[in-house]
Amino acid sequence: MEYTCVFYLILCYVCVIFGQDPACSGRDQCSCVTPDNQVIDLSSLGKTDGNAMFPDLQAPDGYMYSYNPCYPFTEVACVDQAVCQVPVDRSTSYPAGDATSAVFSNDGINNRVTYSSTDSAGTTRTSQVTLICDPSANTPTMTPLGEQGSSIYYLTLTSKCCCPGGCADGPPPTDPSPTKRPGEPGEVDGLSIGSILCIVVLCVGVVYLIGGVLFMKFRMHASGADLMPNKTFWTGVPANIKTGFQYTYGKVRGKPSPGYSSI
Repeated sequence: MEYTCVFYLILCYVCVIFGQDPACSGRDQCSCVTPDNQVIDLSSLGKTDGNAMFPDLQAPDGYMYSYNPCYPFTEVACVDQAVCQVPVDRSTSYPAGDATSAVFSNDGINNRVTYSSTDSAGTTRTSQVTLICDPSANTPTMTPLGEQGSSIYYLTLTSKCCCPGGCADGPPPTDPSPTKRPGEPGEVDGLSIGSILCIVVLCVGVVYLIGGVLFMKFRMHASGADLMPNKTFWTGVPANIKTGFQYTYGKVRGKPSPGYSSI
């Protein structure tokens, strides 16, 4: 039973740490809304004339990549794309992310937007753009990191517009409908990771309490306050917390702490 207590306490700690989901929920293919209701809007970064804002930038994998936030562009075989992979000889191009497929998520540190596209041969390519918030970056920059995995491409976009509230809304996107899709990477339908962990903690706590009471009543034949599972452990928690604070305070003040002896 004591192992259950430890597991329960660890889950409580994790729940507190991750209870606030940092993900930016997609509002449309151009923008998302943070948990504190601030908007990250990329619409002012993209061109609306069918060309890429960031054309043909060299990546370490030997290919060039073009990217246009929010609005579709066309380059050789890339039609109405947000991301396009281009060989150095520009003989062709490969669609790497449809502009209307944008899905916003969070990697635990930065927000990101993921695009996907399937070509006529049935090959699906996915591009993941990490949004780097830099309030001083008035001029946006895109850095292609290239292919890292089968048909998965990584880019970074650095701009003040990647910061919550950093830029005002631009022209409406081609398809202004919300783009959150059930089952897309980085999204959990209706529940954040923190919410799931809190549910798990609650379920474990209920099972522990009910199961412990039943065990004490029918197996140990206890009654009254003795029905509490691990009663000695839980009743000793306040005193242990107090002793821990006294010990820490004594260490900070350089004074010996009562109840502890040197090893």
